Amino acid sequence: MSEFDRQLSIEARETLAEMACDDRPNWWRDLLSLWAPSGHEGALRLAIRNGYMNFYSCGQSVARIEFDRKGTPKLYVHRKYVSGSPNGGQDYVKLLVGQGCDRQGEICAWGGASMLHSWIANSVKHRGPEKCDVEKAVAQMPTVIDVEMGLPACEGQKTPMRMDMVALEQTGDGIQIVFWEAKMISDGRLRSRTTPKVFEQVEAYERFLADDRNRRCVVEAYRRTCKLLRNFNVVAQKIAHVPPIDDLIVEAARDDGRLDVALTPRLLIFDDGAKRDEKAWQGHLLRLSERMPVTVVPPRSQVEFAA
Repeated sequence: MSEFDRQLSIEARETLAEMACDDRPNWWRDLLSLWAPSGHEGALRLAIRNGYMNFYSCGQSVARIEFDRKGTPKLYVHRKYVSGSPNGGQDYVKLLVGQGCDRQGEICAWGGASMLHSWIANSVKHRGPEKCDVEKAVAQMPTVIDVEMGLPACEGQKTPMRMDMVALEQTGDGIQIVFWEAKMISDGRLRSRTTPKVFEQVEAYERFLADDRNRRCVVEAYRRTCKLLRNFNVVAQKIAHVPPIDDLIVEAARDDGRLDVALTPRLLIFDDGAKRDEKAWQGHLLRLSERMPVTVVPPRSQVEFAA
């Protein structure tokens, strides 16, 4: 089983710093200019990975930046977002520094933020209602530090464990990392007369964090994440009118900051207002709430999320 991590090499960070200071058009400067830190509405969400990064628009990864051993970055964008085609398999376009891509998939000079906006517009048709609701939640939760998170598979699992959001919460004597799983209220995995399917996901998560080494890896990985978000935010604010990240993220980035991880994830349920047997649903909701903290977002809610 691979270890959970969040980091970028020194070489990668140095190259990104050079790109940010370069007056010539490049996609890194424009990605930063469209980045909306959590707690704010905007075009893109930045997610730090283990050696690479994703920029998401309503759950769709419209840009992935990878690095070679020398720190040279390459941007990958799904061809369907470039062309506007409804499908495109798993075919990606690879762009080097200063390169862009026209709608036919041909490499050209970088076209500025308008090129990114076209990719975002083309991604709209691929969005699902749950991911759009998660995006609304992130816009109201200023301490979200990761989206579309995957923990390494363990104990016979074939695929990584997925969580929709990772956020920070202030505790009495420190800061806690909290994982959030999001579901639409119509999702059958929330309902069962015995054990809801979603509990399997929760149990796999808890087994992973029951291991002290795994727990330490998660804490240090997200401390590094907070450092990178803090540093990128400083750079982004010099490039465009990018909002500041939350003070709790800055605090979590400190090496001497008290940081821990919640052993049980939170469940975020989006109510779409569809007709249902309310009495039966309340029974399911009680079963869910007895197992884990649950937040239900009413239809068209303007509820302010407490991170």
